[in-house]
Amino acid sequence: MKARSGAIWESYVAGRFDARVDRFPAEIPADDPRLLAVRSCLSDWRGKRLLDLGCGRGRYWPHWKAWGVDVTGIDISRKSLTPGDDRAFRAIGSLARLPWADASFEVVCLLETLQHLPDPAAALREAARVLTPGGAIVIVDRNPLALDPVRPWLPSLMVKWVDERRGLWMYPPDAPVRESWHTPAYWKKVAGDLFGGWRVAYLESSEEPATRIRRSVPLCRPFYALSGTRNGFGRLTKMASRDHR
Repeated sequence: MKARSGAIWESYVAGRFDARVDRFPAEIPADDPRLLAVRSCLSDWRGKRLLDLGCGRGRYWPHWKAWGVDVTGIDISRKSLTPGDDRAFRAIGSLARLPWADASFEVVCLLETLQHLPDPAAALREAARVLTPGGAIVIVDRNPLALDPVRPWLPSLMVKWVDERRGLWMYPPDAPVRESWHTPAYWKKVAGDLFGGWRVAYLESSEEPATRIRRSVPLCRPFYALSGTRNGFGRLTKMASRDHR
């Protein structure tokens, strides 16, 4: 994606989140499956340096700090970072250009973030760069195979497509931005040989009602967690720009 169009995309997303910051919870429940999936990625979190890419209001942070994690975050939405937290550092900026040195963190998290980015490949490259060798990457994102929580006979992706055109989604129909949902296999392909040892888990959330079929068929759940470890600096598969227009 060209730098100019990427900057326009990021500016628009920042404005949308700034305008809706109060709609997002300040803290995720302690029993939320997304939080539990993140915790399961490491046996010992004490003293780990964690970078939260697209941190928003930092709703995972109270739990991470209770685990003994040293948390840092970055987001493009200024209002999401205000007021700040005296116990953690938050930066405003693009995930495609991180202001930290190589191998600065043991863990990098992208939690419901990739779906909003103009160039997810660049964010994954930067995640690999700032991770220590053997460091963990954790992705939580929307599952494109999920069933809608209100109308479980419909695919969530179909409901999203209709609601976008009705102006009921995060981004209106005439916006320069589209929220993109992809499978774990897609992100593995995009990441190429930067990461390995991938693990996938399909997750419910505390924000959506569960249905019987989603409980019995994990592939239909609204989220997934994809976790892996940094292999080293390899090539990153080039993403077609049409996937994120």
